[in-house]
Amino acid sequence: MTNGSKTLLSAGMTVTDLDGGQAVCFSAAPNAEAWDAALAAGQDELRRFGRDGPTELEVEAAVAKVRNSVRSDVTTAPTQLSSSLATYLAQALAEGWVVMEPRASLRAFNQAVEEVTPPTSRPPSPPTGRVRGPS
Repeated sequence: MTNGSKTLLSAGMTVTDLDGGQAVCFSAAPNAEAWDAALAAGQDELRRFGRDGPTELEVEAAVAKVRNSVRSDVTTAPTQLSSSLATYLAQALAEGWVVMEPRASLRAFNQAVEEVTPPTSRPPSPPTGRVRGPS
């Protein structure tokens, strides 16, 4: 989250895909006792994101975060225990997940994000509803 004020020590958002929808959680660590100002700053940022979509820097940061995770899988693959791999593959099979060799996953990811820019990653619609703070 980009915020030029000193209101927020940190902030972030997580999105979880659910059957038929998504759960979005905004979290903020306010500076001192400034939760109301931090909440207002967070609401402003969420509105900006809903209206304008992600900035180029936000897209680059998100792509880099996922790429680093996939790259880590490539690095650690040779040291993975067979029992751990077998458990993961059994779970993937049961859940219907697609499993790829880590280097193939990295290639596929790089190809998929080659053309990702802020306009192509714009959210489908602005968030609705009102965000409420602590009571």
